[in-house]
Amino acid sequence: MRQLIRADGAVQRVGTFGGEGKTFFPPSGTKYIDCTVNMWNGYFLRSDGVVVQEKMGGISGTIEPPTGTKYTSIEANQYCSYFLRSDGKIDRTTGYCEIQTAGITATSEPISSSAGWFGN
Repeated sequence: MRQLIRADGAVQRVGTFGGEGKTFFPPSGTKYIDCTVNMWNGYFLRSDGVVVQEKMGGISGTIEPPTGTKYTSIEANQYCSYFLRSDGKIDRTTGYCEIQTAGITATSEPISSSAGWFGN
């Protein structure tokens, strides 16, 4: 499954082999500006800095950034999704529409992982 952002700010769900799926329209006054998909969920970033979670073809909840910040970018790996805040910190969720790890510090230094070394 993939998600594509249309010019009107709606998100179009697209199947792995083509075929259009459901379209998700943002609330009035906002647009979707970024989207990402992991193994279980789709996440749509609205222009007001709120993240919307899609699961099984429906909107299952919203994730609000901390007061005074906006989410500016989102990215997912197989199981987790990461939300970049306007203050430079990163929040992480594991798919339950709740922030599991808040305020991870973004860094340009290489980070060690069991898979090896990687930079930004």
